[in-house]
Amino acid sequence: MWHEVAQLDDIVPGGTKYVRVGEEEICLCNDQGTVYAVSRRCGHQNAPLEQGALEGWILTCPLHDAQFDIRTGKNLSWPIDHYFGEEPLSEPRKRFERLEKRLQWKTRVHDLKTFPVRVTGAGAVEVDVA
Repeated sequence: MWHEVAQLDDIVPGGTKYVRVGEEEICLCNDQGTVYAVSRRCGHQNAPLEQGALEGWILTCPLHDAQFDIRTGKNLSWPIDHYFGEEPLSEPRKRFERLEKRLQWKTRVHDLKTFPVRVTGAGAVEVDVA
């Protein structure tokens, strides 16, 4: 069933927008005027993807930098380690980083669910959610 969720002008090219249809949380992504819809939560640790970066058709998670293809929902990369600069880390922080790294790499990154999208002549963005 098609649901009107936004206006095309609400999502700038290269931008994202969070919408909800019933129980489905959806991230709308505008790649050069073409709108795609994927599940809102990262397939790694549920971070809100509308807060991530969209470059072309690649959506990057704001939490651990896992990347997804918004056209297919496919996971493109595992989480990326963060660089904290040349400043030495305290011993508690080092232990935490080692633990987090072990946990990150044991947590599978799932593909995102995708939803069909259409834009009406009036500029309304509609998503097909069963």
